[in-house]
Amino acid sequence: MKTSVKKKLSMATVSLFTLGTLAFAAPALAAYDSMPEGFYEMDPTFIPGVTLPLDIADHWAASEITDMVNIKAVTGYPDGNFYPDKPVTRAELATAMANAMYLPKGEEVELPDVSSDNWAAQNIATAMPYLAAFPDGSFRPEAPITREEVAVAIVKAAGLDNKRIDPNVIDIVFKDPKTVSPDLKKLVAIAVDQKLLKGIVETTTTTLPGPDGVLGTVDDVTEDVDTMNIKAKDLVTRGEMCYLLDKARAKVGLGNQIAGGEEE
Repeated sequence: MKTSVKKKLSMATVSLFTLGTLAFAAPALAAYDSMPEGFYEMDPTFIPGVTLPLDIADHWAASEITDMVNIKAVTGYPDGNFYPDKPVTRAELATAMANAMYLPKGEEVELPDVSSDNWAAQNIATAMPYLAAFPDGSFRPEAPITREEVAVAIVKAAGLDNKRIDPNVIDIVFKDPKTVSPDLKKLVAIAVDQKLLKGIVETTTTTLPGPDGVLGTVDDVTEDVDTMNIKAKDLVTRGEMCYLLDKARAKVGLGNQIAGGEEE
């Protein structure tokens, strides 16, 4: 009879934060001028008694999504769902970040792929000190955004980018540190230290010879081994974005504060 042995890493909450606009090589996409469902324009007004999305109850970031919905940094969809695992675009991040962090309104800048009547034009201008354009001058508002790009933008917006940290913590904590852009490693390390995003745990199953020393017999032993990954180049989801923003708000003392300095 085969024996099953499980080895579980303790689920440490680790953080991710990186700067990665230069590392993200998405093709230029046509800009859109109508706001996608699930995002507000700049309007941080809190609405008491807001209806929460139907599909977040069992999601790992349910609490953080609820916080972001309550302050109108982001909303659910007309069908009542939030779709927390849906990827986020750069324009959507700019809007959510401007709303959640109460960033000072920026002056609109000319971008070749963002028209003045684009639904997110003002929020993009507001977020640009933290979410830079690409070397060719484009912003690529419809392009999906990676974990390291989102991490960097939010850590800079929160003013945490000057924290002192040993970048090599990334090599210690994660199995896949090379997925982090080398020039962004320090900011990723800051994010890990500040616990602004969870790492991603992956389980791999390995079959080993049993007591008889022969592989492929009934005495084989299977081991499940958990590893912690940063997956810096993976696309960020709506749920992850809400988690990052909520933790960043707490770091800068916003907590449950809403527009105008009030408390929920």
